[in-house]
Amino acid sequence: GRPKPRMDEDAFSLTDSVALVTGASRVIGEAIAVAFGRAGAAVVPVARSTDALEDTAERIREAGGEAVPVPADVTDGDEIRAAFDTAEAELGPIDRLVNNAGINPYFGNTGDLDVETWEEIFAVNATGTFRCTREFGRRVHERDGSGAVVNVGSVGSLRGLPYQAPY
Repeated sequence: GRPKPRMDEDAFSLTDSVALVTGASRVIGEAIAVAFGRAGAAVVPVARSTDALEDTAERIREAGGEAVPVPADVTDGDEIRAAFDTAEAELGPIDRLVNNAGINPYFGNTGDLDVETWEEIFAVNATGTFRCTREFGRRVHERDGSGAVVNVGSVGSLRGLPYQAPY
């Protein structure tokens, strides 16, 4: 058979970068945070759950990365600012942002959905992404203007999903 092509690991290197990953205490966010650490980034896992964040930070360290977990709620602008301040004091300027925090607590008929649940979902999934990106953008603009943002979405962004309208 043919030899397998080898990936150039340097092409995926994030050495000397600092990445803040929201929703990093569970599944996809945790995997992203660990992958960034494995690629050489210093990682700031952010989520509301302090215990789970410590677990994520430990996995990042096991993968060879540096980690400073910061508990914060993406729906709170003061907590987001404080998370960026803490992260940058510990690790230096953040130059990568992954907006992964999201919730989907409602599976049902839209006609039965209360406005409070709708607003809660949007506060995390949409406004939380905006808050984090705005804070990141302000800081990047004050520096050299260099950085990258990744917004994690779902197939629900592209087409309607039954019983998941707010998501």
